[in-house]
Amino acid sequence: MSASVDKVLSLLPKYRKFGPGKWMAICPAHDDRHPSLSIREAEDGKVLMHCWAGCSVEQIVNALNLSMVDLFEDSARDFRGETSGVGSLRKSFDYRDALTGVSQEATAVMLIASEIIHSGSIKPHHYDRLRKAESLISDALAVAGGR
Repeated sequence: MSASVDKVLSLLPKYRKFGPGKWMAICPAHDDRHPSLSIREAEDGKVLMHCWAGCSVEQIVNALNLSMVDLFEDSARDFRGETSGVGSLRKSFDYRDALTGVSQEATAVMLIASEIIHSGSIKPHHYDRLRKAESLISDALAVAGGR
């Protein structure tokens, strides 16, 4: 594990390994009840993060009291030309990351649908959350190579 990944994980209160070089965590940038933050170690040690609830990498980094450069510390020498090349910023796509996000959004949709059935109406904030769920699911599809 790179020093950059180790630094990020050490600042997260709760995370679990999801596969080789991959973790899921509670996002520190919003009130997260279920892990929505995907963390991946790139081949060159860079830290790649995606919050499936919509937080930007900048928001996550700020919540951890880090700077963006902390995500790239291990590869800084590559940018100064001290090594023979720069590794890939991205590993191949893992469909499980997208399915994790889709699963969380499906849960949100089911909870809101249950509330609508019981109350007989939809509240504006529930409608907004359903629109966000649709957008995030569409984003996951696009990342997975769909439309």
